[in-house]
Amino acid sequence: RQVSTLYVTRRVKVDMKAAAVRYVETFRNNTAATITAQVKLQTGLGRTQGQALITDRGTPAGTMLGKKDSGLILFGQPAQQQLSVLFYLGGARAKVKPTIQNQSNSQITVNYTITVEAGKEVSIIHGLAQRRLASIPNAKQAKALFKPFFARSWNRGLPSAVRRTIINLGGFSFGGFGDGESLLTLESLGIDRQATDIFAIGEETRLHGTATCKTLAISTEYGLLKLPLEKVAAIVGERFTGGKPRVFLIDGQVLNGSIAIDGLQFVMNSGLRLELEAENIDRLLMRVSEEDGKPAEEVVTMLETTSGDRLAMLQAEDQLVSLTTPWGRRRIPLDEIQRMFLSEEKIGHHVVLRDGSRLFGFVSGSTLSLKTMFFGEQKFMPAQVRLMAAAHRPSSKQEMDGELAGSHLLLVGDNVMVGQIDLEAIHFVTAGNQIPVPPNQIRVLRNISGEIDESSDVAMQFEGELWDGGVISGELAELVLPIRSADVIAQVPLKDVREIHVPTPVVTDTMRVKVAQLIRDLGHPEYVKRKAAKDVLAGLGHLTKLQLSETLRQTSDPEVRRSVEDLLKDLD
Repeated sequence: RQVSTLYVTRRVKVDMKAAAVRYVETFRNNTAATITAQVKLQTGLGRTQGQALITDRGTPAGTMLGKKDSGLILFGQPAQQQLSVLFYLGGARAKVKPTIQNQSNSQITVNYTITVEAGKEVSIIHGLAQRRLASIPNAKQAKALFKPFFARSWNRGLPSAVRRTIINLGGFSFGGFGDGESLLTLESLGIDRQATDIFAIGEETRLHGTATCKTLAISTEYGLLKLPLEKVAAIVGERFTGGKPRVFLIDGQVLNGSIAIDGLQFVMNSGLRLELEAENIDRLLMRVSEEDGKPAEEVVTMLETTSGDRLAMLQAEDQLVSLTTPWGRRRIPLDEIQRMFLSEEKIGHHVVLRDGSRLFGFVSGSTLSLKTMFFGEQKFMPAQVRLMAAAHRPSSKQEMDGELAGSHLLLVGDNVMVGQIDLEAIHFVTAGNQIPVPPNQIRVLRNISGEIDESSDVAMQFEGELWDGGVISGELAELVLPIRSADVIAQVPLKDVREIHVPTPVVTDTMRVKVAQLIRDLGHPEYVKRKAAKDVLAGLGHLTKLQLSETLRQTSDPEVRRSVEDLLKDLD
């Protein structure tokens, strides 16, 4: 529908598993000029009032959503059997954050300011859920309540073209790691870097000018490092109340230790010259640089330790991370790790691989031997590795769309394993019949049993959508599925499987020839043969999609074009 000068499309998804509703509003500007607009989302509780409004980090809510906030919790009144309301308002790192109006804890209004360029679209994602809470949640409890909004399934089903227009999700930024929040961000210093150097003292004093020095060195637990000032993003001294002395480098590294600076001067824009000593520094932020957040090409990953360092790692021969998962051990090359971070809920690490796999496990061995950029090979205990992130993130379609192009499994605990079933067929048992189905003919396999106690004798039920349009359901004869993933075969118990996806069908040569003939018959002079061909193609489902798409690009026959467009529309 048209609202003022923008066309608005609302997409609504009721997520039964998460017990939440997702909304995506898309705003299209069909005019020739850029449009800035205010988007207001209003939720009322009727005549009742909630007891308190807090953020998803358990802090009192103000009129702005904070830098690390993703939403709000309107805590109800338990004595009146009132449900609490969760408002998911976007990613914590999103550049577009809403303002908040709270009317007596009974009506919440959220306002986004959006800018839509001529002929473009932008979208906003948000969600609602209700929960019965006995008390106001603390930070840990609030985080757990919002877990469904950050699950992989929350954004599933959104067209990739829409997902790319969402402006309140956020993403990777200088000093950020995505999953697993980095503690070592320049934002934590409370100052925005600018076109000049800034010498900060306390909460109020900000002096603008140019800093110079003869030598700068920091003595770390890994060794002594001398640095040119132009490679530094910020220096934090002993006087800063936010932490210990450290140096932020423009390539993203952060080092703790004893800082020694010789001949440090700060010349203010007014011409006033200050002589500074390292022990008297609060915060010194260097001017923004085009090299900010750009590690050297030879750097493979950035590793953040629990003691507060972030180090650049280089690829070394046979450098592997051995991860023990519930489904076997994986030996993972360092350059295949997209992110790895300590779990806050249980002992171990979450690992995200470049192929899209997301696995929880334990890093094997007493230490990890890794080659650092400045200090040579260093040994880290697994518990020291708080965060690890690929230094140069791929700009693949997979990453942009958030979807996986290859076969993959969704497993318990929000784990994802990229791989395929290493069997000629899996066997559905339905109505007393055992039906073999080749795995590559299954488009989606879903566990439809719901939650079943492991001690229960109730058999799990699965439903398979086939590429030819068929559907089959029942029990599976297999209790364990061998999954070929990378260079290993993982043994995955059936009880751990939530879904299996095969995004691309395997079309046999015989089927390809059949489809080609049917497509030719779409242009047959006789109507009966044209209709019969179209009906058969429709019954073959997605097995025909690739050839239909190619025909649409090449055909000059208007009759064939109309039929192919209809068939592709039904598939989409």
